[in-house]
Amino acid sequence: MRSKTGLEFGVLGPLQVLADGRLIQLGRRGMRGLLAMLVVEANRPVSIDQIVDALWTDSPPATARTIVHGYVSRLRKVLEEADPSASATIRTTPTGYQLTVDPWRLDLHRARQLVASSRGKPAAIRAGLLREALGLWRGPVLSDVPGDPMTSDLEELRLSALEERIDAELELGRHLELVGELRGLCTEYPYRERLVAHSMRALYRSGQRADALEAYQRFQRRASEELGIDPGPQLRLLQEQVLRDDPALSLIGPVESRPVAPRAGIVAPALLPASASRLFGRSDDIAWLDHVCAARNLLGTTVAVLTGAPGVGKSALAITWGHENAEMFPHGVLFAALGDTEPSEVLTRFLVALGVPADGVPVGVEDRVGLYRSLLNRRRVLVVLDDATGFEQVQPLLPPGSGSVVLVTSRSHLERLVVTNSARVRKLGPLDDEAARELVDDVLGRPLSAEDPVASRKLAELCGGLPLALRVAAAKLVISPEWTVEELVGELADDGHRLRGLDLPEAGVGCRGRWTCRPATCRQSSARCSRPSAWRPAAGCRRTPLPR
Repeated sequence: MRSKTGLEFGVLGPLQVLADGRLIQLGRRGMRGLLAMLVVEANRPVSIDQIVDALWTDSPPATARTIVHGYVSRLRKVLEEADPSASATIRTTPTGYQLTVDPWRLDLHRARQLVASSRGKPAAIRAGLLREALGLWRGPVLSDVPGDPMTSDLEELRLSALEERIDAELELGRHLELVGELRGLCTEYPYRERLVAHSMRALYRSGQRADALEAYQRFQRRASEELGIDPGPQLRLLQEQVLRDDPALSLIGPVESRPVAPRAGIVAPALLPASASRLFGRSDDIAWLDHVCAARNLLGTTVAVLTGAPGVGKSALAITWGHENAEMFPHGVLFAALGDTEPSEVLTRFLVALGVPADGVPVGVEDRVGLYRSLLNRRRVLVVLDDATGFEQVQPLLPPGSGSVVLVTSRSHLERLVVTNSARVRKLGPLDDEAARELVDDVLGRPLSAEDPVASRKLAELCGGLPLALRVAAAKLVISPEWTVEELVGELADDGHRLRGLDLPEAGVGCRGRWTCRPATCRQSSARCSRPSAWRPAAGCRRTPLPR
């Protein structure tokens, strides 16, 4: 929830810092430029190189880094004096600095949340939420700071919210009220096809059919003469509807009464599956991913590869990190479990997730790649490609630049990605004993490592520190409470009858041997309860096998 005390930051207009509602003076333009960058990238590290490049777009002075250090020192003093409770602090990171603050103290975060919460709501509610979001803009974004404060995403957010608000109000039948506003907007933003479409609809529904056609022709001439392109297919279709007085153009009412297809390039997908409840022993690996992301080129695409043995936790780390850092990628998160899947199939799923109608997906693979890259051009996304088998599977799925990140998990090092895309590679190792025991305790829901430290340590050792093997072994104790830890460890320690519950080929984990119920411990039968692929225990055995 938004706090009513402490510091609040505004970047949707001139840079603004409020302390308990009181405006704080920030001093020199350079300090304002630095703080603007930290606010726009709040809770994420910003490297000194990024700061220098943004503050001095041409040729930075030789003392640029020293100047930046001085700015940070003075900004810290200003923030501390304005708010001794430290509701916002500037932390030093390995590569630069980071503003640590509750996101609700940022007008940018509140605007994004309002826009996101408007999706799928009835038109009246949608219009109200979007008007509230647009009301957070106080003027041209960061017009009072020097250099390049990375404002293109903020301007695109405003325009998208504006277009969505007008769309909702057209659904409510407010076309007469919108005609004048749309004329001004089409003059200010002459190449926004969606604004032109809104204007045509408002004019047509207001009985100004000729003006609606003139709006189209004016855009067509400008696009042809100045850009050398034709209007897009949706705008051309709208012109045809106006020409033939299509009754569909007069439909007004709540969005529920008429289907509205998602708009390609505006939908922000969120395809990550559910993450593990907790990660154990991966703090160094998470820090590595954080560093790779923080040091990324905002004009290019950064590729990171997590490799390692089957069951070592590559997928869990990638998915969990993706969830925790999704806010860094305002245009969405894409995910695909590759395995043996062809890139063409994944491209189809990605395009549909990005708002392309299923019947609008190109037939040819190269055309799908081209449309995918066009939709993601100048958009910042995270793409998680799980269980990749080779370079050819990954390469067509790489988005263009603008600071996007691709996180790949694979059993190989994908050397060609290193050569062609400067991919960063990190090999995950097994968990240490402490982390392995913590994981088992978490699955069991009780501190086994404290109750029986010897058995707990032996269980971790026999599972080789592999997170998946540890989870399966602990799950056996949860599902079959009649088993004791000592019996489970005994089965694992017996190479002749190794725990078959760890044999999960579909998860890429194999195990020697088979599960057996030893005659000495089976309550009703001395017959062995072997676990073949069908997983049917011998008659009379009460032990519950682990489901496949």
